[in-house]
Amino acid sequence: MIKHVVMWKLKMTADPAEKSRTLERLKGMVEDLPRQIDLIRGLEVGINLARAETAFDIASILSFSNWDDLLKYLDHPAHIQIAEVIGPIREASAVVDFET
Repeated sequence: MIKHVVMWKLKMTADPAEKSRTLERLKGMVEDLPRQIDLIRGLEVGINLARAETAFDIASILSFSNWDDLLKYLDHPAHIQIAEVIGPIREASAVVDFET
């Protein structure tokens, strides 16, 4: 099993409610991925609760049967759509892929 862990930190906005709405929208988009991509074997996604300055805003953990399925996922239009949405509003991101 391959785990694909992604974390994003969004750019600061003047309106905290706007950031909250954006995070909820992103969470919903990620939660919808298994419906669109049958290669996904498991998914967890959550919005950060910690107040630490170093904390990221949202994270996801996706599971795939093998490395090839992860690579196919990365090229899938649904994944690309999320990347296009988050790209302009992302301050930072981090990715870790590992085998269990």
